[in-house]
Amino acid sequence: MNFDLSEEEEVAKELAEQILGESTSFDRLREVENDDSGPGYDSELWASLAEANLIGLPISEDFGGQGFSYLALCLVLEQAGRNLAPVPLLESIVYTALPIQEFGSDSLKKSLLPKVINGESVLTAALFEVGDPALSRVARTRASADGDGFTLTGEKVCVPYAESADKILVSASSERGLGLFLIEPGAQGVSCERQETCLLYT
Repeated sequence: MNFDLSEEEEVAKELAEQILGESTSFDRLREVENDDSGPGYDSELWASLAEANLIGLPISEDFGGQGFSYLALCLVLEQAGRNLAPVPLLESIVYTALPIQEFGSDSLKKSLLPKVINGESVLTAALFEVGDPALSRVARTRASADGDGFTLTGEKVCVPYAESADKILVSASSERGLGLFLIEPGAQGVSCERQETCLLYT
C-alpha cells in the first residue's frame, strides 16, 4: 500500500504551514486574546485562510470548495494546532459545515456553505450538556415541532465562538430521536453566557 501524501495533500500542508506559521507569533496570539471587543478569533488570519482556499478544502466543488480529501483537512488542522491558531477552523468545518454538507437540504447548502468557504460566515456547534457525553443517543435539550420548524428547549455548555458565530448547530432530542438543528445566536429566546478558558504558553 502507498502511504505517501498526494500532490494536493502536500500543497495543502505546505500552504497551511506557511500561513499559520507566519501569523501566530506570541505577540499576535496575546493581542487576539486580550481583544475583548473582537470576535474571539483572529479575523485577519481567518481571511487569509479563506483567500488561500483552505477553509473550504474538504467541501464539494459544487458549493465553491476544493473537494480535497479529509486527510488534507487533517493536515491543515495539524498545523493549526501546532501553532495554537485562534481560528474557528475545527468548529466551522468539522463540527458544522461537513454535517450540513452531508445532511442539510440543497437550499441550505447552497446558501450557507459558500459564505463559510469565503470566510464571510463562522459556524459552531452546541453538542455538550452538563453531566452527559457529547452526542449521546438522548439529549436533555428537546426539539418540538412548531409549524414548519422546531422550538428548542434546553441548555448547552462549552460552545466555542458562540457569540460571534452566524449559526450554531445544536443537538437535541425529538420524537424522531436525536437530531441536529441550526439556530442563530441572536434569535428570540436564545441567550449566551461567556465561559472563560485559558491558554498556557511555554
